[in-house]
Amino acid sequence: MLSSTILIVGHSHTVCVTEALQARSQHWAAPRGLRARVVNLVKFMPTLGLTISDMLLSDKLGPPQLRPEVVIEIQRHIVPGSRVYVVSMMSGNVHNHMGLMRAPIPFDFVLPNAPELPIEEGAQVIPYSAMSACLEQRLRYDRRTLEALRREFSGVILHMESPPPPSDDAHVVQWLGVMRELNTSADIVSAALRYKLWCLHSTLMKRFCHELGIIFVEAPTEACDAQGF
Repeated sequence: MLSSTILIVGHSHTVCVTEALQARSQHWAAPRGLRARVVNLVKFMPTLGLTISDMLLSDKLGPPQLRPEVVIEIQRHIVPGSRVYVVSMMSGNVHNHMGLMRAPIPFDFVLPNAPELPIEEGAQVIPYSAMSACLEQRLRYDRRTLEALRREFSGVILHMESPPPPSDDAHVVQWLGVMRELNTSADIVSAALRYKLWCLHSTLMKRFCHELGIIFVEAPTEACDAQGF
């Protein structure tokens, strides 16, 4: 029987998956021959003296390539002789860095597929095309990283959509973490704007995946409320 390795490669979002795999015996038994392995790049990269932004070789002119030491670490988790399914949980927070904390000049935009969502009071309304172009520019490294992963692994690759935002302001404030460290004086934006930024992020990532032949896996509706939070 040919075994299979589900190789989950990503950043902080992999932590919850690791915890779930450790507790799975209470809820789920893996089919025979199936092995799930998690490569948390946030923990691994510093051991090489690298940061998350050092995953790629520095040549910006040619096709993006993962650093050899990163490839070695990823391949080390593959069960020898198994069929490999790569699951990307890389990035997923760029939209939060861009707009979770209220900017000195507040901004908002209209989401084409949900124009009824409210606009923040006193915010400057930015055209959707401009917001999309701005976020796409910020996602250039993420897109190149996905392309490098696609070039390294010829088999099935899936990319998990980042988690939808919570609607509860108090919950968001409680778990701001590094976002608060980056801007200690700002308040968070409204739940509607958080949702719009997440939707835009997902739209761009879904397009990247389509262009690269990667399967984009949407967040399960069972984990969302009626408004998509």
